[in-house]
Amino acid sequence: PGAGGAEVGRGGSLSRLASPLSPMDLKSIKGALKSAAGKASKAAHEAGISAYASAKGAVTNAASTATGALRCTREYDLDAPVAASGGPGCLFTVVDGTRRGKGGATSKAAAAAAAAAADPTTPNSRVSVWLLDKRALTEDGRHSKEEVEQMLQLIRDDASRMLRLRHPGVLRLEQPLEETRTHIALVTEPVFASAADILAKGANLAGKQRERAKSLEQATGGAAGAASGDSSSGHGPSRGGTGGRLASAKLSQLEVKHGAAALAGALRFIHESAGLVLRGLNPHCVVVTSRGDWKIGVGAFAHARGGADGGNRADFYLGPSGAAHVKHTPVGYGSSDSEAFVTGPLPLVPPAGYVAPELVVGPSGGLNSEPTAAADVFSLGAVVHELAGNPPLLGEACCASSGGSCEVSDGEYRRGLRNARFVGVGASVVSRMCAEDPTRRIGLAEVERDAWFANDVGLAALRELDGFIQKDVLARAAFLQSLQGRWDLFDARVTQYRVLPPLLTELRTPELQPLVLPLILNLAERQTPEDFSEWTLPHLAPLLATATGHTLGTILKSTAAFADRVPAPEVFELYVLPAVLRGVAAPEVLVQEEALRQVTAAAHKVTPETLRCTVVPLLHKTAVDTTAAAVRVNALVALGKIAPCFTVPEFDATLDALHRIAANDRAAATVMCVLGVADAMGKVGGVNLIASRCLPLACPLMLAPGLNRAQIGTVSRVLGGMLRRVEEVRVATAPPAPPPPKPPPASVGIGGGGPGVGTGSGSDPFAASGAATDLLKRGTNNQLIANAGEGSLGMRNVSGTPMRLTPPPGSVPRVSSATEQLTAALSAADDLETLFTDPGYRPTPPGPMFAGMNVHPGVGAGAGRTGRGALDAKEFS
Repeated sequence: PGAGGAEVGRGGSLSRLASPLSPMDLKSIKGALKSAAGKASKAAHEAGISAYASAKGAVTNAASTATGALRCTREYDLDAPVAASGGPGCLFTVVDGTRRGKGGATSKAAAAAAAAAADPTTPNSRVSVWLLDKRALTEDGRHSKEEVEQMLQLIRDDASRMLRLRHPGVLRLEQPLEETRTHIALVTEPVFASAADILAKGANLAGKQRERAKSLEQATGGAAGAASGDSSSGHGPSRGGTGGRLASAKLSQLEVKHGAAALAGALRFIHESAGLVLRGLNPHCVVVTSRGDWKIGVGAFAHARGGADGGNRADFYLGPSGAAHVKHTPVGYGSSDSEAFVTGPLPLVPPAGYVAPELVVGPSGGLNSEPTAAADVFSLGAVVHELAGNPPLLGEACCASSGGSCEVSDGEYRRGLRNARFVGVGASVVSRMCAEDPTRRIGLAEVERDAWFANDVGLAALRELDGFIQKDVLARAAFLQSLQGRWDLFDARVTQYRVLPPLLTELRTPELQPLVLPLILNLAERQTPEDFSEWTLPHLAPLLATATGHTLGTILKSTAAFADRVPAPEVFELYVLPAVLRGVAAPEVLVQEEALRQVTAAAHKVTPETLRCTVVPLLHKTAVDTTAAAVRVNALVALGKIAPCFTVPEFDATLDALHRIAANDRAAATVMCVLGVADAMGKVGGVNLIASRCLPLACPLMLAPGLNRAQIGTVSRVLGGMLRRVEEVRVATAPPAPPPPKPPPASVGIGGGGPGVGTGSGSDPFAASGAATDLLKRGTNNQLIANAGEGSLGMRNVSGTPMRLTPPPGSVPRVSSATEQLTAALSAADDLETLFTDPGYRPTPPGPMFAGMNVHPGVGAGAGRTGRGALDAKEFS
């Protein structure tokens, strides 16, 4: 049976294989085949990707060479203004660039948004493009093709050596040198300026500004140049005011010390690890990057000797004729004047004022001409001496960066050596670095140990910050605590370029956020709006989007500083406003209070539409739903302060919320805040809103049981102000009041008990009441008093003598209507308070009950002004 069962099983499986496949089976097989094909294609692609990239690069370079268009101008969007200059003789024009996306150039709006959200310190997001127009060297005919080719070869060798060196003190090349028929281009990390630009205060960029547009159009092939110029306006923080920034740039002693120490460290690496001697370090090839680092840049390695290939073996020295000799070709010294890159001599040798004497004077001077590391120490000392604010060490004639002569004679150089004066700051260390005898110069390691460097507390702090990331968390926390209150050690440039970057990096460490965030916010108050938006805000953006608790409360305290330093409302709404709103809805009461206090500061920076659609509804919800009195009070205060932006929907929603709050919370603080919001809305909404909505809400607040006397007085003044605003508008638009009715002619004499005057059948026996009204109109102090005798009306004049008025015998009294009596009463000169507190006044009941009333001829005591007969006191009650 077991074998039979096995046979049956085999037969069953064979029958299943022989049967046609179901649609589900076909679908599974197709999916497996498609997956296998995709994996095979991916493997083939990965295997040939390097070959494809190499072939593509070769084709692109060939096309660039044939057409004269630079490949870097298609990969980067170049800004319009010239940022800097540099290289040998400052021949290169430096412009800022932004790497394009994979899809090419984007729209201006998208590019602006991407640049605002991007981190400007991220490598490769921003670059500097160095452009050299080769035709400008030959157009005027002053230089032979051999001289131009020799100059270009120096630049090629320099770029080749730079590309092989990787050190924090050496300018980083992003891609190899690119050359076409008309141009040479280098792409480096972002550069602020060369040392020559800083010394010249940007004046040497004038000629390059004029030539840049034409040169770039030729370099990009016309259409590409136009596209690049158009897109540059929307990419990244433009430096259109580079000349102004350079004119105002001032290097502090601390920055010079830190930069000199960085250059010394880079030279030590070049000497010890690369085996090179530069022989010509000068301000043209010392650059300051956009992050404030001092680095050895383009042109510094053109005359370097040593290394694996031996470097540049040519000697340069001043012969007896005063001409400089390079491979027996007489040339002059380069200049950094505004037109030097077009009409000046080719800088085939470094400026003589920065070259060591043993290299310039040559063997005829009895000195060793073979370069050593001491030659670069001399060059560094001369550069530092000038950047520290002192005059050129060997005089203006020997320093091309100062616009000196194109040729330096042996006598001029020797005169400069004799007259060299080490003055100003750093004179002690510069004198030891620039000794005429190379054996007496100090080494690079001793430079940093000199007292000028070692005794500076600020420099020690900067060195700690340079290696900050390498320390453990506890060491970094201790250093941050010691740094508080020591901001006077750093000037504005050092703070922005050297202090802030490592602190911003530490925002990624949660343990250090409570320590580093207050320091950053304190330093941000010293920044300009442009620097804050470009440097600090991109690093704070992730924290603004995720901070909670104590960290969020710390950020909220600086909302006013954010509002002052973020120039664009849309950027403020993108980064800062969400943090404020998140604080309003936070579960912590202290964070809510701080956020509500900062709503007013944020309201000045956002658009009214954002306030109405986002902020006001959240304030309504917070004020109604909270159980904390302090949160409700702060929410109502915020509503009152932003009331000027309200429209009709906001008025309705706010008044509804105020009614709900007033019905549930009668605490004094809440009552006063509700009254304040109603008053603020009345000032904006006008008298219609005050009379119809605000006063009905505010008047019952006078009866709140928790108010003290001072608060009751405040409520009364606020209500009175509302009523006055309504009165002023209504009085200005209402028609004038009708004239008062004329009193009837007097028919009863007023005298000391004499008979009545004007007796006749038609006389009014109660005209005395009209006389009494006249007395009240004239402001007398007569008062109507009740007479003890029935049928007579007693009056007292000013002297107190009673006057008795009686109708003439036989006369029939006229019945006065209720309307006439009320008109006579209200036409008196009494104000409302006096009228309604008169002892003889009794309010007139409504209705026609006085019509046709029979009046007794004699008016009894206590009748008052209603004209009725005598009544006793019980009827008044």
